[in-house]
Amino acid sequence: KDRLTVLTSLVVCRLSSTGVQYREPCGPERTYHHTMSDIFVEYFDHLLKNRFGDAAVAIVRSMHIRGSVSLKDIDRSLSGKMGQRKIAACLISLLRHRIIRFTPGDTKKYDINFEGIQMLSRIPIYCKLCLLFYGDAAGDILLPLFATGTAKASEILRAALMRSAKGSKEDYRKSELLVDTLAILTKTGLLQCVKAVCPTEVCDEEQERPSSESTTISKTELLDSLQKFVSAGGKVEKFRQNLPATKPPSLWDLVLVPNIDTLNALWRDRIIAEVAAERIDETAGDIMSRLLCVANTSNRSTHILSAACEAVSHAELIRSLKEVPAYLDSYITLLLDDPFCLLEQQPGIAGGMYICPYKKIIKHLLVRHAENIVQVLFENSGLRIFRILVAEGYLSCEAVSGLCLLYFFSSLNSSTPFSKSTSGGLRFESVDSVSLQHNIWMIDCSVRKTAHRNRM
Repeated sequence: KDRLTVLTSLVVCRLSSTGVQYREPCGPERTYHHTMSDIFVEYFDHLLKNRFGDAAVAIVRSMHIRGSVSLKDIDRSLSGKMGQRKIAACLISLLRHRIIRFTPGDTKKYDINFEGIQMLSRIPIYCKLCLLFYGDAAGDILLPLFATGTAKASEILRAALMRSAKGSKEDYRKSELLVDTLAILTKTGLLQCVKAVCPTEVCDEEQERPSSESTTISKTELLDSLQKFVSAGGKVEKFRQNLPATKPPSLWDLVLVPNIDTLNALWRDRIIAEVAAERIDETAGDIMSRLLCVANTSNRSTHILSAACEAVSHAELIRSLKEVPAYLDSYITLLLDDPFCLLEQQPGIAGGMYICPYKKIIKHLLVRHAENIVQVLFENSGLRIFRILVAEGYLSCEAVSGLCLLYFFSSLNSSTPFSKSTSGGLRFESVDSVSLQHNIWMIDCSVRKTAHRNRM
């Protein structure tokens, strides 16, 4: 039982890398969920300690135990351990990085933002994705933004320019590239506009900032501000020189944060492209990646909650490819016929329309991971039973024995991932109950004991 608990913990950590999270089971198996929670809490404590220090760990842990807390509650629980200034500075840093949330109103309480904590562990992956999809300039922009959590557009551009500044005329061309890339990242939703650098300043910012419905990046003002910084030398000492006024806030100098949903959607698209490359070849993976990029840049239902992207035409797919590969139609046919449902075709003009069914692909990935677990724990006999139950649904013991040609079905280990019904049948628990919430696909991996059944 202990071995099974450890293996299940490792499997859940592997599943979480593909956007899967363990769901709390009901009944006596509740201890497994607490084991998972302890593992994740220790892991995130390690991340917080390395990034923000021991004070952040103490503050977040108090919120984890008590729930939403006020500033007085935090001060009372940490009295004697750290001073009020240190608590305030740590709270501001956690708010900027969206690790905790601030609830305005009469209560004015702070609570944990689990999406922000989850983002900490994925920052290296997000940076690699931005380099892959948007180029080196996007990586130069994202790295300082992840370091500060929340920042104004003018400050982000200056920090990005300092990463590659050479003190020559090339810096002016680099500044133009950075401004264009920032505009693209904002337009595609990778960067999200917020009202204030720190959420506690929202009320004051709303009164001072001019009302405007547009959140479009103003390239002219940003480029002018960045080129002034280049003219001043582009050094750290000149970072604050010629920055826009903070009061009243400039309308064009937007406050930006990374959009976690869009980053997770990029990660999902990359995983799907890698699956296509693994199952067919690199050319098929590149075709799949280009198709998903077309859907992403046009914002066609590519949100992390979407079950599938909207249709991309054959002509759009060809235009997105740098070089049209030989036998393109054959590769598309392989993607359409793949058991993982990597691509689906809809009738349309100019060669048809193609969609990527996210939900079906993730379900197939979950089943494949579950097959690996069953094979490790129960060898090939258990894997054979598992595949039959996934394909057929509910089956009695006699039917499973007949299909698998297993004459000693009752000799299996008593701890199996199959649940016993009142009529004596066996079925796999909740493979068909795959659902989506945020970027999390949930599957019940609870382990239940099946009573031995004597065969005549």
